[in-house]
Amino acid sequence: KKKHHLYLPASEAFGTGSHVSTLLVVQNIEYLLKKIKLNSYLDLGTGTGILSFVIKKLTKKKIFSSDNDQKVENIFKKNMKINNLSGFIFVRCKNFNNKILRDQKYGLIVANILYNPLRKLSRDFYLRLNKSGYLVLSGILVGQTYSIVSFYRKFNFRVIKVNKLSGWVSIIFKKV
Repeated sequence: KKKHHLYLPASEAFGTGSHVSTLLVVQNIEYLLKKIKLNSYLDLGTGTGILSFVIKKLTKKKIFSSDNDQKVENIFKKNMKINNLSGFIFVRCKNFNNKILRDQKYGLIVANILYNPLRKLSRDFYLRLNKSGYLVLSGILVGQTYSIVSFYRKFNFRVIKVNKLSGWVSIIFKKV
């Protein structure tokens, strides 16, 4: 829709919206936000900021966005201006290695990164989510679905929805 249009020029940061993993996670964000109201959001591994921007357009709430690269931070802020958006707290760090992120609890965390980092972050995601919080993961290959679901179940996450397209998967988990 016109009101949710975003412009993200090609850059050195991941996330122009053309990759299947991005489309799948956006679909899962839209699905979740139609069903529930949340009060706090984190986009971990934000890249260009596309997922943060989608959440912002759908909720109008403050968004925490994080990535570990100075170039990415500059690209994120440039894209924020291009799209006339505000209300973000950008934290440059790897994973949750910053007091600002560690001191928060989130109703929704989204991460469109790869399988191995997603496995390593499972405990941190659990600790940083509110009670009954949601986690939307993407950047997972179809063949990795069973493994990541089994792994996250060990951390008391329940699968809510799985989207698949062109060999990629995005999963909505709920903390239980």
